[in-house]
Amino acid sequence: MRMSILTLPILLTIVISAAHAGQVVEVPLGHRVESRDSAEIFNSKSEYADTITPHTIEQASKTWASSGKAEILVGDDGEVMYAYGASRPIVTCAPLHICVIKLLVGEKITNLSIGDSIRWKVQPTTAGSVPVVVVKPTTVGIATNLVVTTDHGRVYYFTLRSDRKGEYVPEIAFYDPQQLVEPVNQEADRKAKVDQKKTATVATLPGIDPATLDFNYSVDADYGTVKPVRVFSSAGHTYIQMSENIGYSDAPAVFVVTNNEQQLANFRLVGVYYVVDGLPEKIKLVLGAGNQTKVVTIMHNKHASSLFGG
Repeated sequence: MRMSILTLPILLTIVISAAHAGQVVEVPLGHRVESRDSAEIFNSKSEYADTITPHTIEQASKTWASSGKAEILVGDDGEVMYAYGASRPIVTCAPLHICVIKLLVGEKITNLSIGDSIRWKVQPTTAGSVPVVVVKPTTVGIATNLVVTTDHGRVYYFTLRSDRKGEYVPEIAFYDPQQLVEPVNQEADRKAKVDQKKTATVATLPGIDPATLDFNYSVDADYGTVKPVRVFSSAGHTYIQMSENIGYSDAPAVFVVTNNEQQLANFRLVGVYYVVDGLPEKIKLVLGAGNQTKVVTIMHNKHASSLFGG
């Protein structure tokens, strides 16, 4: 087959286009890739870079919780730290250099897949409790993708680039803002439940200031309906809330213990509440006699902050 002079430029154009096509980073549908690669991010923030500390990560997590925007952190040691799940990082690497990818603490890598295993060298390892992926390209101007899964159900998706200029970022890492703000949310939920219980108590026992309620009590036994549902004190009285199912036949006697001496308490019944005069540190609920006696001891924990009867 004879090739015409006009056909040759067309073929050269096709060959050149194919060669350049191998350098294009393809973005899969459904994956929001970071618009800048790790080197561009580092260069834009390097002037203001500082050591990445737990406090820095905590502040970034709080910002994410309040605004929905997850900050990419840049450390003065050359590290770029991404928020897990907020974007798909583009990692800038270079031939003859190692790029280190640190995943979240405590995870174990379950699978590692790379699009181009010929021109990219990838090796999983660990640094203490931190899973690490070591990446090295063999030439410049190439790109591929990398997917890493862990035993915590996380999936890390990367685009890898080998930069022609020789610029590269030696280390990238991750923080999980959702994981870090969960304890804060749990504490807020706990406080909300305490406030709800205080509100319910005030509705049942009018005249009580919810700001003065002290729930720092503990109970050392469990005898069904004899065990209080909740114990608290306010304005010189101790309130012992019993089960709704308690009846006259299984209503315990109430004793106050002072200096190891036990005496019958001054109290009155308001619905299912024993309202005991004073703020004794030790109260005993006694039901039955002889070998059938059931005793529940209530102690006031002056330095405790937990809520009994949650």
